[in-house]
Amino acid sequence: MTPPSAQLYIEFEQRTKVCVCLTCDHGEAKQPLSNFSLDTKKPDGFNSRCRDCANKSYLIGIKKRIERCKVTAEAVDESVLKVCTKCKTLKPLGSFHKSNKTKDGRKEVCKQCRSTRKPRVPKASTPRPEFKICSNKKCHLTGIYQPIDNFYEMNPSLKFKHNLDSQCKACRSTYAKASLERRKDYIFPPEATRVCRECGGDPQPIDNFSKCSAKRGGRSTVCKACDKKRLKKWNEENKEEQKSKRRQSYLRDADNRSKAAKDRRFSNFGVNLEWYKETLAAQGGGCDICGTTNPMVFGGRFAIDHDHNCCGEKTACDKCRRGLLCFPCNARLAHLEEKWAINAFLYLKKHGKDLSPIFDALTTSHLSDAEITAPC
Repeated sequence: MTPPSAQLYIEFEQRTKVCVCLTCDHGEAKQPLSNFSLDTKKPDGFNSRCRDCANKSYLIGIKKRIERCKVTAEAVDESVLKVCTKCKTLKPLGSFHKSNKTKDGRKEVCKQCRSTRKPRVPKASTPRPEFKICSNKKCHLTGIYQPIDNFYEMNPSLKFKHNLDSQCKACRSTYAKASLERRKDYIFPPEATRVCRECGGDPQPIDNFSKCSAKRGGRSTVCKACDKKRLKKWNEENKEEQKSKRRQSYLRDADNRSKAAKDRRFSNFGVNLEWYKETLAAQGGGCDICGTTNPMVFGGRFAIDHDHNCCGEKTACDKCRRGLLCFPCNARLAHLEEKWAINAFLYLKKHGKDLSPIFDALTTSHLSDAEITAPC
């Protein structure tokens, strides 16, 4: 059995309509209802012109307004006169402010009259009357009366009657899915142009607009230059707020960040926290060389000593891993393993230092007889 929402979607796709525009590319052929925008003032709830015709007329209107606004004060002929509707005097066209709503590109009232007029006092806002909501409401798309629980609540500032959507939840979700699919499927041709919603002006190539999956064709309605200016202005106005948020986020995640760094250190050396605790307990709870219990490093953990010639500096395996050392002992041992130790002994011998006690201590103090006689 087909669910109600799917049935409504099938009926919505099957409905067709004819565009009333005489210059429509489809002519008098019927088009799917998804090619028309919503219009609650129409009987069927959709615009009488298709989306392509509506976009064409919108662009034509923008071009006319741009041409109308090109008339500037410098280019105005002072011989052209106009009558002010307030003072009833004949004045040059340059004495009037510019306007894109009149044919001559100038306002009906002169600059002098507009400067002397009293400022408007805003009217006191009256509370919106509370309507008595009925138990049922008619969906304007299907024409079926349904309980008011089947309609979304709208913002009161949008002036929806009873603050409820004109379509039911099933129709609204169906129309939203169809609109999203239509926007995804539409692809702009390479030579397509678009007028920026912020700066206006002449149409720009479609590549000058950022990608936006929520808009038709996957392109934003604001050009990249205006978008960059708006982002820069917002960052300047909210600089302190963003700084405090980043600081709070850094302090909140400090423990997790240090824990992740320590765990990553263990994983690079092929060990875990249990191995670290067992090795440290076997060493008496301190460094394996000097016996100190203070690691002398930020983080409070001993360094994992290993042979750098086997696996490198940042990784280790079971063969080259040796023990846990404090920071000073680990640094000194690194010098002894390099050629620096030989050069240091030669330097001391050169300046008359007696090295026999050092070699005697190495062979007798810390090594057993079996270890001394053992072959290398």
